[in-house]
Amino acid sequence: MNSTVYQKILKENVRPSVRQLKLKRSWVLQQDNDPKHTSKSTSEWLKKNKMKTLEWPSQSPDLNPIEMLWHDLKKAVHARKPSNKAELQQFCKDESVGNDSVPVSVQDVVWADFGFPGRDGKESSLWVGSSGANTPCHVDSYGCNLVLQVQGRKTWHLYPPGDTPHMYPTRIPYEESSIFSKVNVVNPDRSRFPLFSRTSPHVVTLHPGQVLLVPRHWWHYVQSVDDMTVSINSWIELDSDHESRVQEAVTRTLVCLFKSADPCSPPDWLNPTEDEVPTHQTNLRDLSRAVGAYTEYQREKQWSRDSRTGNSGPKRRRTEGEVEAAGDKPLPSAPFGPHLSPVAPTPPEPNVGRAEYCSADAQQNVTIETLPKACDSHARQLGSDRTISSEEVLDCLVDPQVIRLVTELLLQRLSP
Repeated sequence: MNSTVYQKILKENVRPSVRQLKLKRSWVLQQDNDPKHTSKSTSEWLKKNKMKTLEWPSQSPDLNPIEMLWHDLKKAVHARKPSNKAELQQFCKDESVGNDSVPVSVQDVVWADFGFPGRDGKESSLWVGSSGANTPCHVDSYGCNLVLQVQGRKTWHLYPPGDTPHMYPTRIPYEESSIFSKVNVVNPDRSRFPLFSRTSPHVVTLHPGQVLLVPRHWWHYVQSVDDMTVSINSWIELDSDHESRVQEAVTRTLVCLFKSADPCSPPDWLNPTEDEVPTHQTNLRDLSRAVGAYTEYQREKQWSRDSRTGNSGPKRRRTEGEVEAAGDKPLPSAPFGPHLSPVAPTPPEPNVGRAEYCSADAQQNVTIETLPKACDSHARQLGSDRTISSEEVLDCLVDPQVIRLVTELLLQRLSP
């Protein structure tokens, strides 16, 4: 293999894997110092494709946790002395499941046991990390998340949807389905982000064998505690994703249109997980498809409802009060019984401006009037010698609450 072949492998595998695993913008490419990895042409290719690499000392394979796993697996399989390819494959599977380093395989996880019929380990992702490895604070646009901690411990910082105005959300760099927070939640700059003091953090450390449910639209920051951590997760699709996909299509259209028209925009506004900047026509086409899918889903839902009630009369749009009443139905009881443990809010910290603290319940009723206040305090220091940046304007345009209102208006106007 030479540098050209290696670059071809990276091109065909890295970004598709990043998107499939939903690694957000925190991923780093780890490679050793093989000549084809460090050649001038490969270095230039990595730079051109905005792939951040981990600096790697020579003669240091032990720094990669997965290498220890391969060593144990090779040793165990060799001891069983496979005599043909079929036995080799079977022994590898057997030992990977029974290995003490990873006491469970992805295939062993049956998410159906948690109330999601038909869902098994095939619809999962495996995460391996080392102490200090973290995922930036963000919220996923789609679905909810189930996480099983297999080995080591991970600490989760969770924030309810009502905290969104105080999380300083941003869509730059843009990545589909991910809204990031500007705040370093473990060491926040409270002078720059004063409203962050109003959040209601829920902090929990997962131990091996524990499963965490991350509800829809909850912010989360994750950090590995131990030298080696292994976890398995599955993203669960929800009916509400139909509207969320319209919201995401609206966001992408605005971000690409705004940034492409700005000659001063830095080139890194698009996250490396995205292949390229789509054209405006492509974005409008995708938006139309998302609206069409949402409309079809609502039509089928209405047809199913009418079939059960025997109602075939003219349809009318439900009022806002009726929609809210429908949304107040109690959730079905969880199947975990006494093993279900709620994650309680973290007590307020003293002397950090909590005098203006708002409860999570109160924040659920945040209105559009709160948006102008939820800005970077540095941005408020606007003098006659400073021009507002396009990113500051864009942060307001694609704020989650603004996008939600735009989407509602768009769907109302386009609904048959």
